[in-house]
Amino acid sequence: DYFTSTETWRYLSTAVLLVRKGLPGVLNGNPFPQAINGSLWTLPIEFLCYLTVAVVGSVQLAQKNWLLGGCLCLVALGATLGPAMVGERFIPHFEMVAFFWWGAWYGHLSRNLSTHSKWDWVLSVLALLVFLTLGSRGVERTSMLLFAGGLVIIARKVSIGAPLTDRLGDLSYGMYIFAFPVQQAFIQLAHDRNWAFETYLASSFLVTAGLAYASWHCIEKRVLLFKPSVKDQA
Repeated sequence: DYFTSTETWRYLSTAVLLVRKGLPGVLNGNPFPQAINGSLWTLPIEFLCYLTVAVVGSVQLAQKNWLLGGCLCLVALGATLGPAMVGERFIPHFEMVAFFWWGAWYGHLSRNLSTHSKWDWVLSVLALLVFLTLGSRGVERTSMLLFAGGLVIIARKVSIGAPLTDRLGDLSYGMYIFAFPVQQAFIQLAHDRNWAFETYLASSFLVTAGLAYASWHCIEKRVLLFKPSVKDQA
């Protein structure tokens, strides 16, 4: 009955970005119930962001460098005012798009600081002021942005961890994909066993890291072999 359930088959629509969080009767007793992998809600938004990058990138071929800064200002405005128009439950969606474009803008500016005009910096300041002062959660989202940006800058300047992580591989996407279901599984398995928080944290981290490591070496790294090299793109 479980495998013939309509809701069970509908869960497979997640593979085509129609995300469904839960399966009938699964994890109902957890503190975060009926969610197999709650992190997957970001996938449709992420895919949309990639599409917008493709569109903007094609226009950038015409050397309209102001377009990227204009997009940043628009998504910053959307993050601040959009939820008021369509509902506060969409706050994470709007803010995620804005964070994505902040990352794209940072990459654009960091290529060669000396080649950018003063208008690039004007657009940066304008977008940041909009992000901070308009709508709700201005301080919270700006704090997250500055913290994440600071970590990226430090990671690019300090290579102390590279000798270890280079050998292990890129585990970041696997950690994102597997963390939530692993955490849910441990909570379910340890029900009524009075585990300490540290036990949950250590167990889920180790298992998630192992799955991420296997995913990188067995799937992700092999798929990247099909990616054109810089020489091919030139």
